[in-house]
Amino acid sequence: MEAVAETGRLFVRNLPFTATEEEVAAHFAKHGALTAVHVIVDRTTRASKGLAYITYALPENATTAMREVDGSIFQGRLIHLLPAKRPPSMDATMGGIGRDGIAGADGAGSRGGSEAEREAGFKKDREARLKSDASTNRAAWNSLFMRQDTVAAAVAAKYGVKKADLLESGADDVAVRMALGEAQVIASTKEQLSAAGVDASALEAAAASGGSNVGKGVKGVKRSGTAILLKNLPYEGDKGELRGMCERFGGVSRFVLPDTKTIAVCEWLEPPDARKAFKGLAYKRYKHVPIYVEWAPEGIFRDDAPKGGPAGGPAKTPRAAAPADDGGGGGG
Repeated sequence: MEAVAETGRLFVRNLPFTATEEEVAAHFAKHGALTAVHVIVDRTTRASKGLAYITYALPENATTAMREVDGSIFQGRLIHLLPAKRPPSMDATMGGIGRDGIAGADGAGSRGGSEAEREAGFKKDREARLKSDASTNRAAWNSLFMRQDTVAAAVAAKYGVKKADLLESGADDVAVRMALGEAQVIASTKEQLSAAGVDASALEAAAASGGSNVGKGVKGVKRSGTAILLKNLPYEGDKGELRGMCERFGGVSRFVLPDTKTIAVCEWLEPPDARKAFKGLAYKRYKHVPIYVEWAPEGIFRDDAPKGGPAGGPAKTPRAAAPADDGGGGGG
């Protein structure tokens, strides 16, 4: 307890694999203001490991949480708390909420001002940092990466139950049912993408060439200069809203969003518009969730795929202008 009283940091174990950083933050914020929440993920699959680091602005609030939350039930699972050191690097987390204190500082960080001002400052700094890295963060995410919260909502919708009921059931097979449900969501997503003219095998090839295979002799996949993958989408995402966001950067020839809401594919008429969209959409918040973007594989749309302009009419064929790298991504 002495370490927690000094640092305000907690290490949480046995979290539900579908729990988001926002949900974890809301649960622990009941005991005091937080400065950072990091859910740990597998660097290759981006799947949650059921672990998290929590940092409180006031160490005494961390002590209270340690006493009251350790051994309690969260989304159907018994969670355990331990004193924590500093959280890992950002590439081992879902992205993080807030920012932990600088080296040599306590958990509150070095900012002054009110709690709301500190939180706003943390979010602004984080989003600016992510956005500045959007064009250089290559192959950081699996091409079929899906937001776990969206997967859970899609599974719940498929079976006609509430997501909370699915996760709070307390049944021993929750993890198994979620794994099976995720497989069904992936299958449904690929089927709908294919029906819309998207070459799902191209996505899989791009996924195989990225992640942990980068620099290991696996041949890279050439990327499109006009089509972008939009990922980490919330289940509440609306096709009209998302397409409208894309059309702000120029004429869109094709936009595909399966009803699983796990990934969208957008193609612009002109490469310059696509490049502007890539920079403008990377980590842009949509319904409180940052959008991850990635250049789609070249040939993502089959030759027989339907195509239409911004108003649904005929659209000219986009010019080929692939980026020089083999798979740039902005959190995507």
